[in-house]
Amino acid sequence: MRPNCLVSRALLAIPAVAIWPAAFAANPAVAPAARTAVVAPAPQAAAVLASFPTRWIPAYSAVPANWVVTNYNSTSWLITDVTTATTGQTMFVYYSTGLPAVAVPTGWIISQAGSVTNEITKIAGAPAWAVYMAALGSPIPEGWVITEAGSVRNQLTNVNGAADYATVNVALGSPVPKDWVITTAGSVKNTLTKVANVPNYTVISVTIGSPIPEGWVVTNAGSLKNEITKIKTLPVGTEIWVAVGSPIPLGWEVKTPGSIKQLIVRRY
Repeated sequence: MRPNCLVSRALLAIPAVAIWPAAFAANPAVAPAARTAVVAPAPQAAAVLASFPTRWIPAYSAVPANWVVTNYNSTSWLITDVTTATTGQTMFVYYSTGLPAVAVPTGWIISQAGSVTNEITKIAGAPAWAVYMAALGSPIPEGWVITEAGSVRNQLTNVNGAADYATVNVALGSPVPKDWVITTAGSVKNTLTKVANVPNYTVISVTIGSPIPEGWVVTNAGSLKNEITKIKTLPVGTEIWVAVGSPIPLGWEVKTPGSIKQLIVRRY
């Protein structure tokens, strides 16, 4: 006899998830729309399993991508395809002794961790600056940062879609998304700045240890901060002096070496 097919939050009152604009309100680089308190979609309960494709597989079989284990018995696992789930939708998935440590699908987080099941929530497609709470150890999708660290859960904020020069204060240990740099380091939080589509020759001062985006070089190295310059789309033949130890973008090579700085040139 198969046990119940799915644990659901259909009957639970799930509040809407609010955008967190306060940290960005004073920053004129953030578009007014991004500074407006908006409400992200409330989590949707996956109440009717029939709305998602399901099938039983032999226990200990490989679980395909975007499928999760939603029930099991001594010989089989019931797996559910969550590919068509909507933003904010939640499901309970099994993980325990004898079951796989369920791989959370891309764009999902573990919103509540339990002893037998984890609640997972789809956050892909959420608007910029949307906030969700994630259990410690949850995967963090690309473009999301930890804005508040907790002992049980962390607050995640979506910075996908933020404007250039937008800033966000993040907890130490937060991932730094692509095309963001650490402009201020603190004892509790760091400040990140987005520099994705700024013009060539833009100069930004970043902290030591900040990631250097693709197409940027260190033009002046310091003990606490480095000055980096964007050279990503400069034409062939362009030359620029960079600090020794700077990353050298693809298509560039050292023309004149030095002990402190070296001249690089774009060859292709």
